[in-house]
Amino acid sequence: MYRKTRLCLGLVVFSVLSVLCQTSLGQTVDSSPRFHVPGQEVPLAALERLHRLHQPAAFTNCTLWDRWLPHATLWTGEPARGRYRESLLSRRIDDIGYVAMQQHRGMAHSDGWPFPAWQQSTGQGFHFSIDQENWAVSNFGLVAASDASGWEFSDCETPGIDSTRGLQIRLTGPSASIITPKFRCGTVVAPFARIELAAKHWTNDSKMTISWLLEGESNWDRDRSVVVRTGPLGENPSYINIPLYLQPGYAGIVTRYRFQIDAPVGVQIDLKSVITAIDTRHPITNANYLRACVEYFNWTHDLEFLRVNLFRMRVATRYMIEEFGLRNHHHVAVPWVGHDGQSGLAFDRGGQKTLRPGLGVGNNYWDLLPFGGHDALATIYAYDALVMMAALEAAIEQNPTWLAQSPS
Repeated sequence: MYRKTRLCLGLVVFSVLSVLCQTSLGQTVDSSPRFHVPGQEVPLAALERLHRLHQPAAFTNCTLWDRWLPHATLWTGEPARGRYRESLLSRRIDDIGYVAMQQHRGMAHSDGWPFPAWQQSTGQGFHFSIDQENWAVSNFGLVAASDASGWEFSDCETPGIDSTRGLQIRLTGPSASIITPKFRCGTVVAPFARIELAAKHWTNDSKMTISWLLEGESNWDRDRSVVVRTGPLGENPSYINIPLYLQPGYAGIVTRYRFQIDAPVGVQIDLKSVITAIDTRHPITNANYLRACVEYFNWTHDLEFLRVNLFRMRVATRYMIEEFGLRNHHHVAVPWVGHDGQSGLAFDRGGQKTLRPGLGVGNNYWDLLPFGGHDALATIYAYDALVMMAALEAAIEQNPTWLAQSPS
């Protein structure tokens, strides 16, 4: 693809030629931009070298960077556009519309930032496999459990632990129970229970329920339980982030989890981990993703991309509006635990620092500052994304043929 722009500034002609293509023989030609200004060959040669050095690596699937890297690279043509097309179409959006962060595997909410980890926040984790956990092994010395000591099982058997897939569980009854060892942590650092597991022979009728005990309790109260939205579990391990903070009465010190599994006898489960998870989602991922999608379409006019992805973009927009109360507050008000704008640090009169686990959780690129709450930066990003989506929707209305072949 070629893009050639000529700007006449008095008698000086400035042109930028961004070239990237495959030759008929399949050979890749130099894709870096070219800059031409008569008499400025030396400084512009340095600028071209800068682009050759940095443009190829200016890409990531992490949504945090969608606000900047697409904007900085899409104008150059291919391969930046092709990479971002694939990335944006495959970006994970959960079943309620939150756009995942996708930085790397961590020890917190799996669709949020990788940390604060449970190890950093007085939380608890049980790991039967450390496969692919290089970050946690490097930073916290994470090790896998060698047995299931302290766990309680009924209507199931545990043949062993696979170093890659975790604790092997086979259901021997129609209502199996799996109970964690005892632990102790505040619900403020455990708004989510996060499990990673795989399953064979899981059916559409299979059901999982999680219950919890608070400090001082010994009986499993039906009021302290909720059905887990597992989705279609398969043989590849997947995360489930269970939003316990939304349940009435989930406040205080949590001491144990129980998983009740109603599924056919013979179902096989590989349990890789169970952890208490800080809510490390960022309230800016949806806005960043929407900006990147609209910018991609504006540069490419890729109608197939629009037809395939518009519904997802609308879902992400709706989530941003509803989750952060934009209609009522007219700004972003983050309702998540740990994102109320308080700092995770406190200082006494003598300057002594005290950590406050579960507070001051990161909200954006400036994650060392206590944003969140009535979030000014997230509001700016949300407003920007809404303006861009509104312009796109207006253009769609004026060009009905754009969506003539949209999937239902």
